[in-house]
Amino acid sequence: MADTISRAQAESLIDPLMKRIIQEEWQVALNDELESKLTKETIAMLPPSTKIWLATWATQADKPMILLRLRNFTEHKLSLPVEALLDDLFELSEHPELHEEIARREMKATAVSLRHYIQQQSMVIEGFPSRIDCIEGRVLALEKYVEETRNDVAALKKLMSALKEAVKNTRANDVSERLASLDVIKRAVQDEIKKCQQGIQKDTTKRTHEGAFGSQDCD
Repeated sequence: MADTISRAQAESLIDPLMKRIIQEEWQVALNDELESKLTKETIAMLPPSTKIWLATWATQADKPMILLRLRNFTEHKLSLPVEALLDDLFELSEHPELHEEIARREMKATAVSLRHYIQQQSMVIEGFPSRIDCIEGRVLALEKYVEETRNDVAALKKLMSALKEAVKNTRANDVSERLASLDVIKRAVQDEIKKCQQGIQKDTTKRTHEGAFGSQDCD
């Protein structure tokens, strides 16, 4: 069962009617109005002293349903914060009607709820080491990943430097090879030009000689 109201809200519903009943001495209309306000959820959230008073009132006003709800819902305290449980415990320890059944039920229910709270906190505390180990493991894994990444980056930088050097050398060798090729071509062209010049010179000399001999024959 989920609580729909807080303790303060429950008290604000019940306290004014309780005061009026005490002052006006058991009017039927007021008793009926109070009964209509005492839902299961409201009773579950009321403090011990109020429940003890309501048990006395329900007996005298002949409200058996309210008595039943008080008996059944005094143990519904697990949803209360630990501060409220401690307040209930101190309130019960000082209550003059602690021997009453409702008071004893309240005391027992409060003790059970406190024990439940302590067990829950113990489980949380026991879980801390494993959580810390888990966090430490993740931190170590992250550090390892960062270190590996750093090594990968260093290796990548080294590879890039090697590639740059290789490109530089390739370009230098390519230029040298092209210059050497140009020298070869240049020498070949020069040789061909020289051969042509020699051929032309021989041809000119030959023609000169032939012309001279031809002139002698004609004479």
